[in-house]
Order: sequence, then structure tokens, then C-alpha cells
Amino acid sequence: MIKYIVFFITIPIVCLFTMVNCSSEGPEMELTFANWTSQTSPPGKATAKWIEMVETRTNSRVKVKAMYSSTLLNSKNTIEGILKGVADLGMNVSSFRPERFPMMALLNYPHPYKHTMVPVRIAWDMYDKFDPPEFKDVKVVSFSCNGLGENGCGFFGKFPVTSINDLKGKEIRATGTGVQALEKLGASPVFLPVSEVYEALQKNIIKGIYTTFEVIKPFKFNEVIDYIAPFPAPAGVMFTIVNKKRFDSWPDHVKKVIEDMKMEHSEWAGNFAYEAGQEGLSFAMASGVKKTTISMEEREKMMEILKTMTDDWLKQNSAKGLPAQEWLDEFNRLLEKYNVSLVQTGENTERGVSAGHLYFRWEGDRRKVDGNLGRVEVDRSETTRMWAKKLNGYLSQGLEVFGYFSKFYSGYPPEDAAQMLNLLSKN
Repeated sequence: MIKYIVFFITIPIVCLFTMVNCSSEGPEMELTFANWTSQTSPPGKATAKWIEMVETRTNSRVKVKAMYSSTLLNSKNTIEGILKGVADLGMNVSSFRPERFPMMALLNYPHPYKHTMVPVRIAWDMYDKFDPPEFKDVKVVSFSCNGLGENGCGFFGKFPVTSINDLKGKEIRATGTGVQALEKLGASPVFLPVSEVYEALQKNIIKGIYTTFEVIKPFKFNEVIDYIAPFPAPAGVMFTIVNKKRFDSWPDHVKKVIEDMKMEHSEWAGNFAYEAGQEGLSFAMASGVKKTTISMEEREKMMEILKTMTDDWLKQNSAKGLPAQEWLDEFNRLLEKYNVSLVQTGENTERGVSAGHLYFRWEGDRRKVDGNLGRVEVDRSETTRMWAKKLNGYLSQGLEVFGYFSKFYSGYPPEDAAQMLNLLSKN
């Protein structure tokens, strides 16, 4: 149920898969982009969006060929393949190899992220500040993540989850840091490729899955599950990388396009995945899957257990001589900074989504409205209708919307609130 409170011959020089065309005809550069997963998955769509943005902004002077489903590089060798020149660009999930990406592993534990963009923003800030050795000799041109948020991830399968006791000994599929998390919670983690999960659920080989809900619809898991329970799941912070030397050799105008769009693409990919996660829950429920609730008390107990994953991470990486404590301190600072909702103010401005909810304040003009007359002084109906349309867009994404009308908006906040509620109830 949507809740609201009103308130994203010329001789060509060939370098492996990169081709710089010196003729005036055809593209100036042709690049290959390796992705471990399918084209229809959210990461696959994020790859397609990156390619579309680059090709459009270079007027097709750069053409990019996508290689999906591990046809060129797989989930375990993407960065090595990029360094060896097997592909020009590659996208992968840092959580698949926590030992290879120790700083990113910290972000991938089951933190109570309120929106997919929270770990994405943290990843960019920490990458820019620390230049971590795990990305030595490659350049990150986009970060993204799986669908998170309070209703975007958790447990789903053959049995209901309402407490930690329900997980004991259960065979549950997970990947990356999710395996560690399930062990901590007393379950029996099982690793399976996502392509094998449907049959494993159908044959009762596994009892459930612990991940983002975005995978439910594309893989039709709603057909073989009975229950779903929202709960913080491991993040899968994804990176798109290019060999740093190769990037430096590209024309300046191409490098500028890629630099200028990196945050825009991250925003698009993060919001797309977030929406897919929220949609996964509603899609499952519409298919007859029953949603169960983990009580706040039980949730806190489970999260306290999962926090020991960070303690273990700190000890292990400090012992390796890595600046783990500095990374952790900065992570905690950024989590507090980004895991909140920005206050949206002004008449026609928006600051973007930063959490699983939004808060708007409609202030008005103190010079034109007295605000103490107990009646509407300025007709703001047109502005209110415009905002109602925008809020319905947010509500359709599963976001909660809170708002506040100042007495200086129209002169009479109760009427403003009633009008907004009426407009929202019609959609």
C-alpha cells in the first residue's frame, strides 16, 4: 500500500579491441564494454544507458559494443581483463570479491541504507578521497548499486520470516557478503548462479533467497515463492572501469564527455535500481506472495549481530596494513550524511532523492501573505496541482512523501493540505 503524508586507404591504429579511426567516415573510436550479467537485468540496462549517453554526446564519433552475460569477461576477472586489454570497459560487482576490493567490501555489508543512492554517493566520496589500491591502474567512470531501501530487499522464499529463529538451518541462496551475513544469522548459505535459482526453489533444493527484490520480476521468482520479508540486505556496489593508461590516450573531447557524465549516470543507475527493488516487492505481492514483517525489536537484534561483520572486517584489514580504521571512520561519517532525506524547498526546485522518503516545505512569500487572517489570501491552486503531479511520481516509486505548508503559502495551511490530499487521492 502506498503511504504518504503530504506533506537519472587511411590506416586505422588498432589496440586490441580499441579502434581509433583516422578517416573522416565512420566512428572515431570503437570500444568494447564487458558485463558479466544479462542485458535485461538492471546492471545490463545501466550498461546500455552508459553506452547511449556516450554515443549521443559524442555525436556517434564513439561507438561502443556491449558484451553481456560473461561472453568476454566474467564476475571473477573483470578488473584483470581490463588491465590486460581484453576489453576497453568493464562493469562488475565489488561484493563478488571482497578480498580483492577491501575498501568496497565495507560498503557491501547489510547496512540500513534508505536508498540505493546512499552507498553510491559514499563510494564516489571514498574513491575520490582515498584513491584505494584496489583500483590501481584503472579509472572508475561510474558507480552504481543493486536496489536497496526499506522495501527493496530482504528475504523471499518458501517460508515466512518474522524473526531470526525462522532462519536457523535454512538453505538460503546468497552471494558475496550475503554468505557471511547468513552464517552470522544461523542460516545455511548456498551459492547458485541466478539462472539456477528458479529450479532450485521449484525442487525445494533451497528454501529462500537473501538479496534485492529487483531480481523477482525478470527471473519470475514470484512463481516459486510464497513469502517475502523486507530487511536490510547486502549492497552490491558496482563499478564501471577503464584502463587508466588507455583512458589517458583517448581524445580530450571523449575524456571530457565521460568525466562530465559520471555522476549523472550513477544517479540514473542508482535510481533505476532503487525503483526496480521497490517494484519487485509490489509485483510479488500482486502475484499472491504474502508479505511478512520482522518486528523492530527482532530487526535490531539481527542488525546487532550483523554489525560484527564490520568488526571482523576491521581486524582483518588492519592486520594487512590497510588504513581500515580511517576508511571506517569516513564511511560512518558519510552514512550519517547521506542516509537522510534532504529538505526540498522553493517553488519550482527539487534537490533529488537521497533516501527512501522525501520532505517538502512550501513556504510562500511573506511580503504578499499575512498568514493570520484565517482564510486563503492567494490562490495557489495551479502551483499545488503542479506539485501534486510531481509527488504522485515519487509515490509511484514506493517513496514516502512528507510535507509542510507554511501559513505564508496561501494564507491558510488547512485548506492547502486538504487540496493536496484531494489531488493525490484522485491518482
